[in-house]
Amino acid sequence: MTNDVFTEALKQYEEANPGLNWRAGMREQFVRDMKSELQFTNNGFRTVRGSKINVADYITLSLEHGKYLTIKPSTRSEYHPAFPVRSDGTRSAHKRMTETTFRKWCQLEGIVFMPGMESKIAAIIAENFLPVDTPDGPRFHLISDTPIGSLWSKQGFTLEELLNVTGSERFKDNEASEISRLAHRTELRQKAQSLAEPGTKPAEVEELFQKLSAFEKRSLRVGRTLPPLVRESVMAEFGKYAELNGANRSEAYNRSRLDFEALDNIRPIASMIDQLEAPIEVEPHQF
Repeated sequence: MTNDVFTEALKQYEEANPGLNWRAGMREQFVRDMKSELQFTNNGFRTVRGSKINVADYITLSLEHGKYLTIKPSTRSEYHPAFPVRSDGTRSAHKRMTETTFRKWCQLEGIVFMPGMESKIAAIIAENFLPVDTPDGPRFHLISDTPIGSLWSKQGFTLEELLNVTGSERFKDNEASEISRLAHRTELRQKAQSLAEPGTKPAEVEELFQKLSAFEKRSLRVGRTLPPLVRESVMAEFGKYAELNGANRSEAYNRSRLDFEALDNIRPIASMIDQLEAPIEVEPHQF
């Protein structure tokens, strides 16, 4: 009996088990592995160590590990994400928190958008970012709901940085923002002057003004922080998911690298902002 008996045995198994979905080139590899691990005798198959074995059982056990076959959709559906998954309720709560923080921060910084644009920009920001507390103040992190769980960008942005990277800066009403900023600073200085004791030196009033400005920023605290993302762990999990969807080891690595880099990719959000249209006809302010 020649080595063709291994190919014939596999063919008979395939006929008895239709629907096997081989990875590219892995059927031929499986036959080669069979030839290296099994021997054929007049009484059937045995292992290279001399133990008799049922070839159909050997094939079944060998194919269970996913090395040779593309995993079936039913198996993919059993995948359990490694990272927390946001529920619909959590996503809604995050949106409200992000929009509130964004609008409040714009107000404190005196940022005024063109008519009708603030709500549109805030909606896109709220859908895609999450504010967190840092020792230097709040920062917005890009949040992504991926197949392996909800993950966040490594980089966070201040309000000014966020407006720049998303392209929202072009929708600012610069003149109105400048007036709003000056009015707010004047209001704070008057408050600092009223709180100061009679005869307080100008330098001390200025120090009180700075304290009031810093105190205002406390209202932006959200009471949340994010743990650091371990690149190796995240990429390994993306790789597992890619292999479950039929990728070989090399394809899974490339896919995991791209998926990890996408966590910091602002371009899709900037594209959404870019599609917004500034108002053509603007009504004059009524005083």
